[in-house]
Amino acid sequence: MGRKDLKNRKDITLTLSKESHDFLAEYAKSTGIPKTRLVDKALEIMKEKIEKGERVF
Repeated sequence: MGRKDLKNRKDITLTLSKESHDFLAEYAKSTGIPKTRLVDKALEIMKEKIEKGERVF
């Protein structure tokens, strides 16, 4: 169930590989950047590449 107090965000559930999760958690911890912001940025970069016609997979 989504949180009702989120005005500019959507609540989702992700399943990541253990390696991806560990990297994300460690990077977030070492930089102090929240995991949600890191995922937002990664998706933003991916979107930009797709819009430029670059292959991402």
